[in-house]
Amino acid sequence: MKYKPTKKFDIILLIGILCTLESETCVALLKKVRQFLKKDGCLIAGSVSKKMLREDPFTCHLMSLGNWRMAFKDEEELKQIFKKAGYEWKRCFTDSFGFHIMGVGTPRFYF
Repeated sequence: MKYKPTKKFDIILLIGILCTLESETCVALLKKVRQFLKKDGCLIAGSVSKKMLREDPFTCHLMSLGNWRMAFKDEEELKQIFKKAGYEWKRCFTDSFGFHIMGVGTPRFYF
């Protein structure tokens, strides 16, 4: 997080970044990232969903063999992470299986 861009971004995508992080760490990361967004910018960040844990145990097992400890989240947990980090929750969407949940938010307050 030592990155110091000269310009702010319209959109920031965090794909696969939150998957292994506990909620408190996700909040801290999203707070830090907020400074890189334009005032009307948009953050899209996702995590593996609890549906994957329930419905795709084989993939979950394979990921654990690679020493990946997933922190499965549902929509409400992701929504709370966004809110605690200072984002206005807009919506979420999933992949076609519902195994990855993507939250969409905009900064509630600006740096």
